[in-house]
Amino acid sequence: MAIIHGSFYSETLYKLTNYTAILPEQPYDEVDVMYLLHGRSGNCQSWVNQTGVSRYAADMPLVIFCPEVDLSYYCNMACGGKYWDFLTKEFPQKMAQFHPYIFSKTYVVGNSMGGYGALKWMLAEPTTIDFVGLLSPLVDVRRLLTLFPETKTEFQAVFQSEEIYDHSEYNLLTRLASEKLGKLPKIMHICGEQDFLYQDNLLLEKALTSVNNDYWSSFDQGSHDWYEWDRGIQQILNFLKKSEG
Repeated sequence: MAIIHGSFYSETLYKLTNYTAILPEQPYDEVDVMYLLHGRSGNCQSWVNQTGVSRYAADMPLVIFCPEVDLSYYCNMACGGKYWDFLTKEFPQKMAQFHPYIFSKTYVVGNSMGGYGALKWMLAEPTTIDFVGLLSPLVDVRRLLTLFPETKTEFQAVFQSEEIYDHSEYNLLTRLASEKLGKLPKIMHICGEQDFLYQDNLLLEKALTSVNNDYWSSFDQGSHDWYEWDRGIQQILNFLKKSEG
């Protein structure tokens, strides 16, 4: 597959931003599109640099777009850029403009903070997404405050305070438990049993099982690292190949 590292001026963020595109070398009449979201310590090149995603997807009619969102948690920040609007509105529009394929199905996949963004996107726009892949997702952002107090400044920049977070749309577990949800897309949820977010992911598994009949989870040996996510993205792509085949 062709790998393109690009940049453009975002009218939503009021700054230059980067992205990575992974494109099929074969000509296809239609392709599916995957938005592949990076984690807290990553950027738009992380998936290409740390995994074999371009090899795993080589024989698929699939384009993959990786945005860059800094430490925004894929949200409109209280003190910072409107990264939620960028992700869900401007970025897909720009990708369609720069890479004018005919898109069929839409997939959203993310690891860690990117998993939080993927889950949030699914809850906001369930009818526009056909599949969601969650790899060691950050389920409750407050967990980072407990484990890593040094993240308090970035938490406040996005959510202002824990009290505001608790009663906002950003508290995804509460939303899953309290909101009346319509039909959700297919979900694949993967997390390692040695992951520091494992217990939160068990809570997420319980919540998603209760609201979605098309949900599949795999909890096995593994940590919060790229070895686990490389295996995970391979599982996801194999699953999509079989389901589309």
